Amino acid sequence: MNNTMNRFSRISAIISDIEGVSVRKNNNAGEATRRIVEAFGSTYRVSQRIDWKLRRLEGLEEDIDFLRAALAISKRGLDAAKIVENRNASDMVIKIAKETISLEDSKKLTALYNEVYVPFFSFEYKSSIELIGNIGRATENLRNANVTVSFVSDAKRDTVIEDFKKLGMCDKNITIIAREDLLAERQELGKLLKAIKRTGVRIENSAYVGDTSEDILEAIAAQVMPVGVTSGDGTFWQLRKAGAEWIGRDFSTFAKFLILSKSPHGRYSGT
Repeated sequence: MNNTMNRFSRISAIISDIEGVSVRKNNNAGEATRRIVEAFGSTYRVSQRIDWKLRRLEGLEEDIDFLRAALAISKRGLDAAKIVENRNASDMVIKIAKETISLEDSKKLTALYNEVYVPFFSFEYKSSIELIGNIGRATENLRNANVTVSFVSDAKRDTVIEDFKKLGMCDKNITIIAREDLLAERQELGKLLKAIKRTGVRIENSAYVGDTSEDILEAIAAQVMPVGVTSGDGTFWQLRKAGAEWIGRDFSTFAKFLILSKSPHGRYSGT
């Protein structure tokens, strides 16, 4: 633990992913899933965070495969939160779906997918956005500890700024690395490093906070310390396998740990 804190005590800049780490966009996928599962006489009792983790499991990338898994878990009354954190979650979920969903269920599920699920993603249904934890206070505490904070997103800069304004997070001290800096949606490792250099954010002694395996791999490619949080899509085991050097609940938790690692007396000095 002390060795870990010593390594992190040198961090003077944080670059944080936005969605899943700093903010959460609430769309209608969970509601659509709930309606479909109810059509089978079962109940989909899964939080949005676990819902998204389930969707990110290998083998469930296609919506219809995810719905099969969600229905199977619901029919058997299993705890999805425990399943997604299991080291073998993907294999487990696929096996559960195969054992539970009948041919008749599959036909009905396909019909409901077209009737219920697809329409929920039309322009008529809009997303809302919320902060994950107290990001504002965590960011302020980091600044007081002489740690700069930047946020990166695949969205356009105007969209990010508009979202941050809604949340009271937009001020002159926040650096935003947006799609314009990334040139296009991130599809290759190393693109983040180029974007960081263009915006002038320091690479030396920096940490990148992300919620997916892809984020961790990109941080490693960008030569910054990879930090994982489970507040978004990734599970502990996915982040660990990708190479995260620290894994915790959310951005605020990491901020407290980082400030603590910098304290000469090992005491947290934030609010």
